[in-house]
Formats: sequence, C-alpha cells, structure tokens
Amino acid sequence: MVYTSGSGGGGTVYAVKESNGQVVWTAPVENGDTSAPAVSDDAVYVSYACPQTYRFDAKTGQQIWHYSGGCEGGGGESAAVYDNLVFVRDLYNYPTDGIALTASTGSLVGGFNSLYSTAFAGGYAVLTEAETLSVAKVSNGHTRWTVTANGESFTCSPIVVNDIVYTGTSTGNLEAYSGETGQLIYSVNLGQPIQCGENFAEPLAGMGAGEGLLVVPAGNTLVALQ
Repeated sequence: MVYTSGSGGGGTVYAVKESNGQVVWTAPVENGDTSAPAVSDDAVYVSYACPQTYRFDAKTGQQIWHYSGGCEGGGGESAAVYDNLVFVRDLYNYPTDGIALTASTGSLVGGFNSLYSTAFAGGYAVLTEAETLSVAKVSNGHTRWTVTANGESFTCSPIVVNDIVYTGTSTGNLEAYSGETGQLIYSVNLGQPIQCGENFAEPLAGMGAGEGLLVVPAGNTLVALQ
C-alpha cells in the first residue's frame, strides 16, 4: 500500500494499492496538503496545520482518533511515530515547536522543540533547530548531547544510520556525528546548500539511506555517498 495526502475542497488521505494503482480507501481531513503520512504496522498517521492530527486504520481507512489544535488551514508538516508516540509540528499558539501525542489514543503528552522532523534510534530523539542539533531521551526528555552550528545553519531533517547522526547545513556540509557522544566523525562539503523539504516545500525532500548508500539533496543535485 502507498499512502499520500491531497488537497482540494478540504483535504483527503489516499490509500493506493502498490501493484496496480487502485484506490483502496480515502478519508477526509482538515485541509491537509503538504505533509507526508507516517505508517506503522496497522495505522496511518497524518498531521496538518495548527495541528490537525489523525490516526486511521491502515487497511480500512477507519478514523481511530482526531486531535484538533483549535484552528485549521493549508500546509502541514510531516508526523513521526516512535515508541507509541506521534510527534507533530506546525503548531499555533503552543509554547513549543512540536507536541507528542500517544499513538493509541491521541492524547497530549508534552512538547518538544525541533524546527525539522525528528529522527529516532535506541530510545533517543534527534532534534534540530537552526543553530543546534540535540539528542534527547524519548522517555524523559533528558538531553544526551548538543552541538552548535558554526557560522551556518542546520537545514535538513536528520537521519540515523548505525548509530551515526547525519545532518546537512546551509553551506553544503554533510555532517556525521556519533549518536552516543555527539563527536563530529566527519564533514564533507557537497558544493551546494543541503535543503530538505519543510514549511510548504513541494515536493518534500530529505536524506535517505539503503543498500550501503547515503543519498542527500544538495541544491539542484542528488548526491549518493558510500
């Protein structure tokens, strides 16, 4: 199954059969358009402005819960799911950049600060602000380490591969940090700013890893590194 969002007179979540493109189910949402769904074994989570956040049954499209932040509008930033929590951003009138909801019921757990989408590994979350990159324990929020951007900005949602945290910067540096200590393992300049899709970006762009490669969007190029 492929899950995606579309906009029009409001918003719609689509579940499409991968083998033949058949639309298996659709579900209405509050004006969602520019965020991507997050998928677990049995559920699809979507989040849009304010936030308007939903959980749907992955097979049937039945709405399980809906968390409403008190307003609605276009846009939206992609949700992330980890350890029975749903991490959402694009908030209105909240004291933090994002909030965490329980995956099972949609109830509010607490807030967090991350301009870009969070990455997770080993019980820890990677949080990215323009000037700082931090790793914090999911269960209690305690910070493991923080590094500061030096004369540049962090401009990409991080990913974690083999306990190494990868992120990109406004000057085109791909940086790799030890997930345990925050020590800089290496930095390589890709020649153009590394910009990942957030804040109404279309299409959404980000780093990926697989088959022994790390793939990074840099300017108008896509760079693959071993």
